[in-house]
Amino acid sequence: SQNEEVIRSALAQPWWRLQFAGELESRFDQSIADNQSKQTRNNYFLAVFFVNLFGTADYQFLPDVYLTAWLIRFAVITPMFLIVIWAEFYSRAAVRRGIATMALMLVTSAGLMYPVTISQSPDVVHYQVGVVVVVLFSNLLTDMRFALALIASAIFSLMYLAEITVFLNLPSYLAINYVLVMFSTVSLSLVATYRRERHMRQVFLMLALLEVAEQRQLEANESLRLLADKDPLTGLANRRRLDEEFPKLWREAM
Repeated sequence: SQNEEVIRSALAQPWWRLQFAGELESRFDQSIADNQSKQTRNNYFLAVFFVNLFGTADYQFLPDVYLTAWLIRFAVITPMFLIVIWAEFYSRAAVRRGIATMALMLVTSAGLMYPVTISQSPDVVHYQVGVVVVVLFSNLLTDMRFALALIASAIFSLMYLAEITVFLNLPSYLAINYVLVMFSTVSLSLVATYRRERHMRQVFLMLALLEVAEQRQLEANESLRLLADKDPLTGLANRRRLDEEFPKLWREAM
């Protein structure tokens, strides 16, 4: 059937293509929307807890600007997480959820980087590396698709490079070390994001093929039943059909 051809064509797509054609993409979104949305909302609550927990580090590592860091953390980032959690509850569109997650990731990253760029504390060098946890969370514990994760990770990487090289002006050996940590974290999380989405799509297609096969089996069984109930010469119901129907008719008559 045409539906089976579309599914098999999607299975044969090259590895770099993570988008189905037309209605099949909508069916894929609907099939995973509820489960993914619930999991992501739970992970957001976990993220809010850790975002606020790291407020203790603001006081220790950024003693001169910790009030600014707290204002950003508690009055900007945390409310944004709660807004996205609320939006996730109502939205079943994967693209809108992904864009909201990407925006939240970038705003959170910028909000955590800003106090680092204005602080004069000598410990700020050690503190700034913690921001890579944001990209790790967004790529691994949300339902953001690989394409959006790639764009968000690229923007995050540029922001982080600017923080290291322009604002903090670290020595080259330190800058190289922190950039390698960032690059490794971003790359590995993107690989995991790609594999997760590709696996989900492959499972969806295999289940769709299984549904097609089951439907064909039902249709074949119905055709065989009709053939078994008819006389091949006259096309009339045969003795087997009489034996099946007579008890029903007799009970109705009684």
